[in-house]
Amino acid sequence: LGSRAGTNLGGIIPSQMQVPGVDPDHIIIHDLLVTEVLCLLNTVTEQELTDDHIYNEIIEDIREECSKHGDIISIEIPRPGDEQQNEENTAEFVGKVFVEYADKDMCKVAHETLAGRKFNQNLVITTFYDAEKYKRKEFY
Repeated sequence: LGSRAGTNLGGIIPSQMQVPGVDPDHIIIHDLLVTEVLCLLNTVTEQELTDDHIYNEIIEDIREECSKHGDIISIEIPRPGDEQQNEENTAEFVGKVFVEYADKDMCKVAHETLAGRKFNQNLVITTFYDAEKYKRKEFY
């Protein structure tokens, strides 16, 4: 995300882009869907999430970059073995990072700025996430 940033796509997701575990029908960005919670897709691997040291570094990197766009309330990165995860829905968890901002405007700025950037050589896809589902820790 930081100095390794790529080209900002302005929230437009190319139709040919395929991300494992991401249903393209759920990547519809519209002003009516703006929430306080930003979901960053295609950012981390399952292997990175199993190593505590790497996991903590990723959280700090995400916090540092995302805080440039507004006040962060919380960050959640679901890990393999989390209580809601099982073999059938692993692909729905892996690679997602959730960032809760203080308000929708901050989240919208982050969405517009971070979409299409690079993190660990991966093209980051941003989408808004339902705030109530986030509070219930429903990350799938």
